[in-house]
Amino acid sequence: MTDPTNPKIVDGTIPEFGQSTTKPDTLDAIVTPQTATTADGSMPVCSDYLTRMRHLAEMITPLLSTVHYDGKWQAFPLDPKSEPAFFFANFARLGFKQNSSIPTITFPNPQTPQLKQFLESSYGPDIAQSGIYEVLGLDQKQEVSIYEISAFFSELSKLQTIDDKPIKIKDNPYQRVLTLPLEVRHFFSGALEYSKPQIDNQKILETFAWDLTTRQILEYAKQSGELAQVGQYLKTLQENPL
Repeated sequence: MTDPTNPKIVDGTIPEFGQSTTKPDTLDAIVTPQTATTADGSMPVCSDYLTRMRHLAEMITPLLSTVHYDGKWQAFPLDPKSEPAFFFANFARLGFKQNSSIPTITFPNPQTPQLKQFLESSYGPDIAQSGIYEVLGLDQKQEVSIYEISAFFSELSKLQTIDDKPIKIKDNPYQRVLTLPLEVRHFFSGALEYSKPQIDNQKILETFAWDLTTRQILEYAKQSGELAQVGQYLKTLQENPL
């Protein structure tokens, strides 16, 4: 029987929402209700920002069952609770190349503040004292490529395999979230979890699934304390069409 607190998933895989490898004290150190903002300061971030983003990571890893790499369509195995999955949820971007109806996975260079937020939420605040920031030159660079990052985080190097590779569209609205900027992904991940969409990770579509209504978005934003940001969230959605 389907748990009513989780999205309905046709293929029988129901993620355990909200579980995280981040320790509670680490989470509090990264994001607190009083001071939480996005890494670039452009939008406020809710106190459960990391929970939403880890939920997004768990919901999108099944989509990697049909990626074209090594010369064929195949599954790209990724533990939904792993650092690579969390990195993918944060920084992978889906978009269409000219004259292509199939989206391509790319990894635009993360902005340095956003990368630091990711690293500290994944590995704990002590990473800032490890000397890695200095050797990566994070205080001198505005952005860093996945190839530079992978030199110091071998677990992320596997993602290079699917950089600039096609991925089929599935009946899963969380895939649409990966077409959006990082600043709004947490909100739409939370709104989707709230609306409990029907998901079928085996069904291939021609366009991204997306039936999240403005009413559902407003209802979610009201209970999450983000009502004042809805206009900006919807503007960003409109600026990144299907």
